[in-house]
Amino acid sequence: MQVIESTGDELKGELRLELPGGTAVIKFSETDVALRVDSLMVPADQRNRGIGRRLMGYVICLADGMGKEVRLSARPIGKGSRDSDRLERLVRFYAHLGFQEVARGVTSVEMVRPCTRRSAERCGKTPPLC
Repeated sequence: MQVIESTGDELKGELRLELPGGTAVIKFSETDVALRVDSLMVPADQRNRGIGRRLMGYVICLADGMGKEVRLSARPIGKGSRDSDRLERLVRFYAHLGFQEVARGVTSVEMVRPCTRRSAERCGKTPPLC
């Protein structure tokens, strides 16, 4: 299920994927220069199956098609959310998708993925700005 709202000039979206044992969800919103991933959650028993990568791929294709970068704050949630190993796994996950670290805190890392024409072409879109 996909929900995308447009409020004036800004876009907000949510993509939900019903899975055995839970629902995977990605929420995102538009700023002047970026699509911001507000949250990405995949049920623990469904991780390491490419689900998060597919949900992120949707937002990346959308952003590239709009000529915008993608921004996010990598931070583990729930039990053990202060575990530095969990944070580093998240950073590696996003780095494999082309994200670069721009700021680091104790429990989160701000990351950005520039708009890339190659990705947009693969998604069937030609971005006007990147």
